[in-house]
Amino acid sequence: MLPEMDGLEVCRILKSNENTSDIPIIMLTAKGEETDIVVGLEIGADDYVTKPFSPRVLLARTKALLRRKAKRKTKEPISKEIIQVENLVIDTGKYLVTIEGKPISLTSTEFNLLRFLAQHRGKLY
Repeated sequence: MLPEMDGLEVCRILKSNENTSDIPIIMLTAKGEETDIVVGLEIGADDYVTKPFSPRVLLARTKALLRRKAKRKTKEPISKEIIQVENLVIDTGKYLVTIEGKPISLTSTEFNLLRFLAQHRGKLY
């Protein structure tokens, strides 16, 4: 319900940009339907809090998110590489997928799954 674009689009833009993709995002919203929450999390939000919310709960969720992010940074970072399978190109650094040069819109989960499968071609999962 932002004036120029909605929060989902802001999240999508931030997560698709190499310079901002690691920024933790907590969506604070009045939209509390199950589908709204699922969509918000699938496009890359790290947490989703519906209004009204307790400031103490928001603070606790923020601290938990920052702890999780700090633990991930100490692990082996995901290599930023270009994966090509025929006419499909996956740019892991830019979170961008193209087919025949045309960008494909994917959720964060879909992107990560596609990247994993492309990195492990020929294996059964």
